[in-house]
Amino acid sequence: MAWALGFDASYAQLSRAWFERRKAEGHSVFMQCLWAATTRPQPVHVETNIDNALAAGFAVLGYIALGVVATGADAVQRGLARARGPGDLAMVEIDVEVALTDWRSEIGQALNAVTAAGYRRSIYTSYSMWRQ
Repeated sequence: MAWALGFDASYAQLSRAWFERRKAEGHSVFMQCLWAATTRPQPVHVETNIDNALAAGFAVLGYIALGVVATGADAVQRGLARARGPGDLAMVEIDVEVALTDWRSEIGQALNAVTAAGYRRSIYTSYSMWRQ
């Protein structure tokens, strides 16, 4: 098993120099929220952060948070509109951290939409949400 050191700083604007310093410290993975189907504000610096992370040699994982303001498929459509294509993102994760009325359907829709768009996929959640 291999380990990678990474971080999520989705709501901050990060410069290429900042990423290069993290790379020199041993980090290799950056996670960027692409869109959140919640009532919190959307991340503003998605494209800039992805560009700067890629330029510094990071593997970039995008994630889309499911929630109450969009269906799973709609959340993915909105999130992937912020990425330029499967070549930029190593994977798209479906983030499940809020209770969903029909969670199996919502997660299934989201995963199918990610696959249909040509991305590798995974589910990102907490132990307490997984047990529900």
